[in-house]
Amino acid sequence: MLYASCAACRGIQPLYCSGNFMPHMPMEVVPTPMGAACPNCGVIPQVFMCGFCGTPQYLLLPGVSTPTPAFAGSSQSYAAVVQAPAGASKSVVMDLVKEFVGGAGQAAGNAMFGQ
Repeated sequence: MLYASCAACRGIQPLYCSGNFMPHMPMEVVPTPMGAACPNCGVIPQVFMCGFCGTPQYLLLPGVSTPTPAFAGSSQSYAAVVQAPAGASKSVVMDLVKEFVGGAGQAAGNAMFGQ
């Protein structure tokens, strides 16, 4: 199961799809090389709105290219997405998020400074 961590409030939520064009029963999304995908709809838009604070943000999945902001120079929040067993505790998911964000930040720094 995929879980998203809000960049604003740090709330943890499982990712579900209830249909993009044709509504369907909520289904767990799965990771693919192109981003999060619904078994019914296919790849879903990489946009996430936090159910706790309402902050819109892009999804940041491991191994998937980062979506670019719609307007040059604009700042955009990114919700870190990790995969954990269904029903995992918040502490387990937070540990995975910290590990992913730390690795993503290190990789971005290495790319930026040519290391």
